[in-house]
Amino acid sequence: MTSLAKQSLQFSGFFISDEGAVRDSTSPASFGAGCDTFLGSGGPSGDNIDKWLNDGAIPKGRLDDAATRTLLPRF
Repeated sequence: MTSLAKQSLQFSGFFISDEGAVRDSTSPASFGAGCDTFLGSGGPSGDNIDKWLNDGAIPKGRLDDAATRTLLPRF
């Protein structure tokens, strides 16, 4: 998702999961793959994201990218 849409096609929007479509949104894999926002109650919590950053499971740049893509259209 990240390499094709965000890099090759220069997609500047954000990716959002369909509720229930991401089976394990509490793992760094779905977030790290480029899903910026999760619908429903099963998305990653702040505690999970802190742990992933501290463990090196996701780079800080990925979190910055998700925050920018999700928040920029609102302002």
